[in-house]
Amino acid sequence: MVISQAFIFRFLLSNVIIMLVTLVFFLMKRLFKKQIPARGQYQIWIIYLIMLTIPFLPFRNRTFFPAGFLNRLSSNAGRAVESLTAAAAPAAKSTLQIQDYALEAEKSGGSTLLLVLSAVWLLGACLILWYTARSAKKLHQLFKTALPVQNKAVRTLYKKCLKQCGQKRPFPLLASAFIQSPVSARAFRPCIILPMAYLSEEDSKALSYILLHEIQHCRRRDHAVNLFMNLFCIIYWFNPAVWLAGRKMRADRELACDASVLGILQEGCYREYGSVLLHHTANASRSEYSMTTGFAENQKQMKKRILGIVTYRKETGTVRIKNTAFLFLAAILVLANTPFLSVTTWGETVSTSPKGKTKALELDTFFEGYAGSFVLYQPSSDTWSIYGEEESRTRISPDSTYKIYSALLALEKGTITPDSSILPWKEEVYPFESWNQDQDLKSAMKNSVNWYFQELDSRAGLSSIQGFLDQIGYGNSDVSAGPKTFWMESSLKISPLEQVRLLADLYDNTFGFQESSIQAVKDALCIAEENGYTLYGKTGTGNIDGKDKNGWFTGYVETHGVPSFFAVNIRGEDHADGATASRIALEILAQMQLLPD
Repeated sequence: MVISQAFIFRFLLSNVIIMLVTLVFFLMKRLFKKQIPARGQYQIWIIYLIMLTIPFLPFRNRTFFPAGFLNRLSSNAGRAVESLTAAAAPAAKSTLQIQDYALEAEKSGGSTLLLVLSAVWLLGACLILWYTARSAKKLHQLFKTALPVQNKAVRTLYKKCLKQCGQKRPFPLLASAFIQSPVSARAFRPCIILPMAYLSEEDSKALSYILLHEIQHCRRRDHAVNLFMNLFCIIYWFNPAVWLAGRKMRADRELACDASVLGILQEGCYREYGSVLLHHTANASRSEYSMTTGFAENQKQMKKRILGIVTYRKETGTVRIKNTAFLFLAAILVLANTPFLSVTTWGETVSTSPKGKTKALELDTFFEGYAGSFVLYQPSSDTWSIYGEEESRTRISPDSTYKIYSALLALEKGTITPDSSILPWKEEVYPFESWNQDQDLKSAMKNSVNWYFQELDSRAGLSSIQGFLDQIGYGNSDVSAGPKTFWMESSLKISPLEQVRLLADLYDNTFGFQESSIQAVKDALCIAEENGYTLYGKTGTGNIDGKDKNGWFTGYVETHGVPSFFAVNIRGEDHADGATASRIALEILAQMQLLPD
């Protein structure tokens, strides 16, 4: 539910970007109107259609700009089921045991609005789809009643027009008594349909202009473009910018088609071609077929087309260069906005595989009853040992393991210092006694005190958190669920592999942070130390509807001074908590002789 609501909200946000880009497209067209030929004025809409597909394509939002721009815009919306987690108790001397507690989060009412919006969108899309389907049905009936043209004079003229256009393979030429103006249709097998009255037309010159126009529509695949525009009008039915762009695209299509016809005619024929357009305007009526292209349009559009014919000049090399530059600028505009348009960017669920040597582990007996993974990285041999390869790359909520980096951010910003990290308890009563008192960094990390780290994040601000997560490369870096809940079974996701990578980076301070900040976090993570073994770690539990469904234990162990970094994640219908994950991790590490038995 969280993912679907985030998708809905971000789709709405991507439509805001689409509206802004549409405005820029119109400004560009107006600015370069006299320099760019009709062909380029129409081709820019092909780039526009590509842009409309981007929200549904998987792009990374860090490709061109820092991630999280739209996440920050949506930080106060899209919350669903969240969970509050707590973990950790001191280790026993002989057998290390780590306790973990969790309580269910409050439900947010923000999801209701998004569900209503999705229902409204679906209803509107169905209505537009019904209208389009009705038009397609009428077009199908038109094809059933249309007959191949048998008139020899018309067929001879048609072949001559095909040759003039450089079209070797003829398009089907049909005739129908149910249309008043010639049309061409079909996206993949285009054909031309003439009114029956045109077959007895005495003016073969006029008919040749009509045929040339429709042949050019078919050659240029305008019907396929029209099909995609119709589909996008269904998806984006609520976006007036898309409808306006669609209307302008169809107008530019006819102007571009006229220009392509004029390009193969002698200059002395331009006036005749315009006269034919005017003559057939009287017969033009609003088409009932949204999938067709017609020779004549309404009076307003006809005036623009006549003006285009009067001012037409054949393209020169300079004009072609300008046209290419114009389209290049439009493509750059779309490309630059790709990170902001892509809806699936924020929903990435899989991370990349590790670099270096990898070794598959057989640990089924440790994970009985759970789906999960174990990841171990040993820098000394640059080796990754992995159980559950697919699970290890799957991004899921970090829950309380995120607190490692909440603390690091607070230390770097100076919200707390290694020597002064106490935050006062505000006397709100929690179900865990250890939470109901003032806390410093060590006690808050040990007892996984939610309010302590929420206060640190609140003081940092969502913008700073976003920038920090982007900087260290934390999972999907998605904080859109809000400043207090994004890490608790919500928008922020990270894989076990990424957890281990980050711990290794933290240990070596590849981030370039203050060494005192790094050391303070390490000290807070220290769980036990004896006989040359030191264990550092943090648990996390995701509690949903009163059931523990997501358990974490991630950290590192120094075995006689040599570090090994690990992460265990387990998932199940219940009893999948941080305490269980820590028990599994300790048993595996002991078996691998990285911890004492």
